[in-house]
Amino acid sequence: SGLLEDLGLHTFLPPEHISRVYFEYMIRYKTENFGLPTDMFIEALQAEGCTVEHPRYPLLHQQPIFTEGLFNKIARLTDNDVEKMPVYKADALPITEKANTELIKLPVFPNAERDLLEQYAFAFKKVIENADEIAEALKTKKQTANIN
Repeated sequence: SGLLEDLGLHTFLPPEHISRVYFEYMIRYKTENFGLPTDMFIEALQAEGCTVEHPRYPLLHQQPIFTEGLFNKIARLTDNDVEKMPVYKADALPITEKANTELIKLPVFPNAERDLLEQYAFAFKKVIENADEIAEALKTKKQTANIN
């Protein structure tokens, strides 16, 4: 986390008095800080051998239990109560949804050697330092693929 923080990524470091436990290891990547869209950043890191991807779960308000109204049945709400409940649409929280596009999931690394962690940090540094060239190369690659 410290190595990635030094590169300008946000790793959600806890305060000193808290010991963090990881279910999934998420970091925040802000495109405006690095100039490479998140999808391209992930693709470039994968090309460097990193296991990285977007978060795997939909946001809470996008879960079928809310979008399909199943929470009304589970909560055993009356028809009058259901009318008072908010309608959850998949695109109802644009700020939350934008923030979610900035998240990148990495392995949790429960027993990783320091060498592996440093290799990941090196790959991140390499991609960040070459963001402009990578963006251009990936755009050209996609344009070529669309032509063919």
